[in-house]
Amino acid sequence: MALAALSAENRIKSRLNELGATADFLSSLDGQISGSRLSQALRGLRPLEHRDSERLLALTTRLMNLRDCFGKVPVAFSSAVVVREMLNSLSVDDETLRQTIVRLFQ
Repeated sequence: MALAALSAENRIKSRLNELGATADFLSSLDGQISGSRLSQALRGLRPLEHRDSERLLALTTRLMNLRDCFGKVPVAFSSAVVVREMLNSLSVDDETLRQTIVRLFQ
């Protein structure tokens, strides 16, 4: 596997593709990086600064965990405002959240 495939930018891009989310959505949700700056990084034009890559990797991990918690119930990653409210209101750890959602749908 090439080292470039392991870059933070490629991992973020891959996660966004898997979630069906856009760079603009992620930048809006993050609130600390512009959409154009993130787009440059995801297209390989300009690498992310370390602190930005760590923050965005953590955020995309949270989004994937949120998606996984809902199982077969689709989560639309299109409105940063709505998703931010969900993430803020669901401040429990991922396993507690997963167990709660499973109980809701049993």
